[in-house]
Amino acid sequence: MPLRILLTHHFPLNWPVSGQNVGQLAAQLRQRGHVVRCLVVDRGRQDTSEDAVRRVVCDPDSPAAELKFRLPTFDADGSHASPDTTSFLALSDDQLAAYRDALREVLDDEVAHFNPHIIHGQHIWIQGHLALEAGVPYLLTVCGPELEAQARDSRYRRYAQEAAENAGLIIAPDESTQRAVTAAFGELDHRVVLVPDNGPERFEGLYGDVLRARFGSDFRPGHTGATE
Repeated sequence: MPLRILLTHHFPLNWPVSGQNVGQLAAQLRQRGHVVRCLVVDRGRQDTSEDAVRRVVCDPDSPAAELKFRLPTFDADGSHASPDTTSFLALSDDQLAAYRDALREVLDDEVAHFNPHIIHGQHIWIQGHLALEAGVPYLLTVCGPELEAQARDSRYRRYAQEAAENAGLIIAPDESTQRAVTAAFGELDHRVVLVPDNGPERFEGLYGDVLRARFGSDFRPGHTGATE
């Protein structure tokens, strides 16, 4: 059953290791017959020949960038190790609002034109919350540093809590992160699943679980609430 899948990530696809994993998953899902697009936040518009990737660019020096500040990262103490990045915790309220607005505009456009069956976000908080607002079934992969950051900054806590509570599933890479999700957001009706690798067959099954929970056990693209 081919699906239209939108993968979202806070970082470029060449970002080690998480971005590279997303790019690999996208390629593997395409090989299995699915139609996949990626929405990422990037430091530039490299690889623009790849039309299946939509970028929101962070660059204080580029007139064409949607966001006029450096790429935010998950640094739990608010610091940043690279001269071309900053920390999510260091963003001003205006910068955070601009980040959300830019991502919302691009996500809404992707939903309108690509019409994904499902969104697979690589973080719980902002992009997860925007998927909730978009009304598309979604599941989220969680990373440990974002849990630490949302616990330190109340601006992100509501986004993370609401995104987690409404996700079809939350994917944890290891048991420690799985326990940390439960500690941060509650039991979540046993929707936190352990997936230690990026195997496309496993994700196909999870996507099906989320869609059947949303639309019914006989879900097929074009039926019971989904459209071709």
